[in-house]
Amino acid sequence: MREIARAIQEGAAAYLRRQYTTIALVAIVPFLLLGFYNKLGWGTAIGFLIGAALSAARRLHRDERRRALERAHRRGGEAGPRSPR
Repeated sequence: MREIARAIQEGAAAYLRRQYTTIALVAIVPFLLLGFYNKLGWGTAIGFLIGAALSAARRLHRDERRRALERAHRRGGEAGPRSPR
């Protein structure tokens, strides 16, 4: 069962890497459109990019926290994983 669980985790990690890579590439289009065609200029585009990066970083941090709680639970530590806030 542990081998199967490990394979599932590896597959899930690969899926998430691919998903985040795709989302990052898709975010380039609005960044460029905002920068070139928005009356407010590149400031708005950079603000969009910063917001997108911080959002992704928060999601990655939350996912890592959840995995750490699950590992602790399996070792008999803290209570099981809590829902993200």
